[in-house]
Amino acid sequence: MKNISLYHSEKFATSDHIKWIEHNIYQELSEEHGSPYRTTISYDLEFDETSNQYPLEDILNKYDLFVNDFLVDENDSNSKTYYVELGGEVEDLLNMTEIFGKKVFNRELMIDGQLQIALIIE
Repeated sequence: MKNISLYHSEKFATSDHIKWIEHNIYQELSEEHGSPYRTTISYDLEFDETSNQYPLEDILNKYDLFVNDFLVDENDSNSKTYYVELGGEVEDLLNMTEIFGKKVFNRELMIDGQLQIALIIE
């Protein structure tokens, strides 16, 4: 993944059930269970011969986030750019912004004598 950045979704601009909190983080007022905080990001996928460039699940785990919406209307199957709405606590969403503008990928590393997949942020 590369070119990771905030994406300003029309979903947040046009809903009466959304409240702006800060830094492109919104609160979904109709959310009754779990975390009501949301933000949207865009990113470009890179493909290589080892298919190790799709670390979205590891990013979600690292920052304790979840995918709330894959924004199907914004995503074009012919594009390498993807848009996704993430949910989590405000602090976790803010912490995730450290990956903006960076390249993020998975790499096999030997850790304590065992081969493991590591999330790399460059």
